[in-house]
Amino acid sequence: MGLQTEIVDGQTTRFWRPFSTQEDFIQVPDSIEERFFGGMVGGGKTDILIYFPVVRGWYQNPNFRGIIFRKSYPQLEKSIIPRATEIYKALGARYNASKHFWEFPSGAIIYAAHLDRNKDAEEHDTNEYHYIAFDELTHFEEWPYIYMMSRCRSTDPTLPAVLASASNPGNIGHGWVKKRFIDHDKDGHVIIEDTRTKTKRIYIPSSIRDNKYLMENDPGYLNKLANLPEKERRAKLDGDWEAFQGQVFEEFREKSDPFADDKRTHVCEPFDIPLYWPRFVAIDWGFVHPTVIQWFALSPNGRIYLYRERFYYKAKVAKWAVEFSIDSRNETIEWIKMDPSAWQQRGTEQTIAEEFQKFSGYTPVKADNDRIGGKMLIHEYLRLEQKPTLKLPQDNFSLDMAQKVLRQSGQKAYETYLDLFTPEQKEANLPKLQIFSSCTLLIETLPMCMYDEDADGKRAEDVKKWDAKESSDGTMTIGDDAYDNLRYGLKGIEKHIEESKRGENTSLQKAKLYEQLIASGNHTAFNQQMEKVEKAESQRVVFSLVRGTSAGRRRF
Repeated sequence: MGLQTEIVDGQTTRFWRPFSTQEDFIQVPDSIEERFFGGMVGGGKTDILIYFPVVRGWYQNPNFRGIIFRKSYPQLEKSIIPRATEIYKALGARYNASKHFWEFPSGAIIYAAHLDRNKDAEEHDTNEYHYIAFDELTHFEEWPYIYMMSRCRSTDPTLPAVLASASNPGNIGHGWVKKRFIDHDKDGHVIIEDTRTKTKRIYIPSSIRDNKYLMENDPGYLNKLANLPEKERRAKLDGDWEAFQGQVFEEFREKSDPFADDKRTHVCEPFDIPLYWPRFVAIDWGFVHPTVIQWFALSPNGRIYLYRERFYYKAKVAKWAVEFSIDSRNETIEWIKMDPSAWQQRGTEQTIAEEFQKFSGYTPVKADNDRIGGKMLIHEYLRLEQKPTLKLPQDNFSLDMAQKVLRQSGQKAYETYLDLFTPEQKEANLPKLQIFSSCTLLIETLPMCMYDEDADGKRAEDVKKWDAKESSDGTMTIGDDAYDNLRYGLKGIEKHIEESKRGENTSLQKAKLYEQLIASGNHTAFNQQMEKVEKAESQRVVFSLVRGTSAGRRRF
């Protein structure tokens, strides 16, 4: 029911009574190491985290040590510290403002702390906490949460070790929180056993409708939430973890909606890529930051397939370059785009690009690192809707004007004028990006891409950067490396397609001829067209050699 007031014999008494979903959270057995309370706003999430040590009576134990986290200190000042001080003061606790903790008469202590940066978690390396709480867990990346799990322990048999958290959908941690607690069963109340560590966790959905205290004091609150934009309303009013504000690639679909007519997704099952499809590679190299390698194939209709990916952490170039050459055997790679920083001088004998060439036998070229342009291009390749027509209405066509253009400007200008009124063909290759289901790193990364914000909270156009981390238990949390690498690949392939349209490269033209041969079986027409394409290609190669440059497709 929340915080209530009762008058008995003229005395005013304030007390807290949990409502049903909060009771479910409290009654989770201590043998379940992690408990998560989340979903709708107004579900009493912050209150339950503050009251939990009180309800369990731990504050009376002199050995008890607890800690409540928010992402930033201003968030602590705004929500946790005033609320907790009000509650704990009634139990005799005193708040130490300089060291940010409440000390109870028993000697028990509860800290208030923030984790602005991932490395802030390491400052708790030698500490032992019986109770660790994360308020608004989705504001955090996964690594500090996993790291703090190792600090949640107890050497006192009268005190359990409990890790509790609460949050609404959204923000940078949405993806990993959803995967860790929600995806197993969206209705919650199911014990989830970690297949690797054998530890247990549980999700308890919060509900604003159970919060009768809020409903009685602000009966119009539900209507306010109902008037929010659709995605924000679904997240805050319905507790819908499938929709939230701040996500960059909202159009990304890993799985189809069973209730929607449109079943298309951006993920497909692997298949054998035809040998004649052009293939490309993008590499975002790193050591402390991971190295990500992605292989792409371009179909004759302009659809791109990401068919292979590799992920390396703290691996030397020699290792992943050699393995790359093994992975790519029997394949013809058009080019390899690599993060431009691979050409920087680092005080070593060779640059990263030179080392890669030495150990793999492949020569990389610099990728286009235009972040905003790359992000917009990803949107284009994820697009599911037809583009609006750009052609002029046919009623505006003038035969007199067409003949005038022909007389004054020639055949090419005449054809351009006619093309203005030719109805555009319906796009049959949407979405233009397909990701093999085996490429799980990118599939997990795209939904986690959030818009960056400046200090004033204004949304920028760029994607917020976040780093992969290795936790104390040896597990890895993903960063934005796969997203960056996708930008490199798509930018390069888009340029390749444009060059094919201008006749500056022939790989896509040849792929289309092979496709036509398969469909028609007309070898005569195929040979004639292929001869023309190869003749034009050889002329461009000779011209390039005369100029002292290389051009055309590289074969390895």
